[in-house]
Amino acid sequence: MKVKLTNIPAMVFLIVITSIITGLQFIYPEVLSALRRHPGALSTGEWWYLITPLFVHSDGWPQFLFNMASLAFFGITVEPLFGSSRFLVLYFVSGLTGQAAGYAWSPEGAGNSVAVCGLIGSLLVLLLIRNRYVKPFTSLFILYYITSLIGQAFNSYVLFAVLILLIIGAQTFLLRQKDRMKWWGPFVGIASLLGAIVMTLLHNNHGLAILAGICVTLLMLLDPKLITRLTNLSDSRVLNR
Repeated sequence: MKVKLTNIPAMVFLIVITSIITGLQFIYPEVLSALRRHPGALSTGEWWYLITPLFVHSDGWPQFLFNMASLAFFGITVEPLFGSSRFLVLYFVSGLTGQAAGYAWSPEGAGNSVAVCGLIGSLLVLLLIRNRYVKPFTSLFILYYITSLIGQAFNSYVLFAVLILLIIGAQTFLLRQKDRMKWWGPFVGIASLLGAIVMTLLHNNHGLAILAGICVTLLMLLDPKLITRLTNLSDSRVLNR
């Protein structure tokens, strides 16, 4: 049975291409040196250094494996909702925004986590608009993912632990409510949005990437075709329950 390339999700191509290039960096370290962010690169007109850092990982295997797992986890939800073309726009616009911020705030580094944060931004919009598009476990992972980024931004494990305890407390409280699912989506959306704003104020490029994903999604939602697509997907999920 032949599989058409057009039937393969764009997420899979991103994971394969990123894995190949990152894999090469572990064999040939000069690949990382050649593709990561370089201070002053943009001022000399080397604009491609906004894109190339998305395909290598400066913190090694742990960063690479976590980012690929995160891309797969969020991509499985985002791409079917928005379609491959919009998915790629979200991914790269957010990734480029995050890398541009990285040049201003942390000139050296690499990784596609900023692009993944753009996908998270799109899900935050859906959580605030209509909770049924995002599964509870996915929204919970978003909350813990952003919490870990905030802890990283503050460089504090204590703050991370405190935030986790607060999330567990809020989660326990909401689960006891009669209409818990009604409030869970807005809670995750608002808390995560505030987290993205805090990270941006702290000059963490992940926060700005999330905000970029939110802005791109809001613009996309002006397209009636996308609204129709989301409505049809939502209705079909209800019927299949």
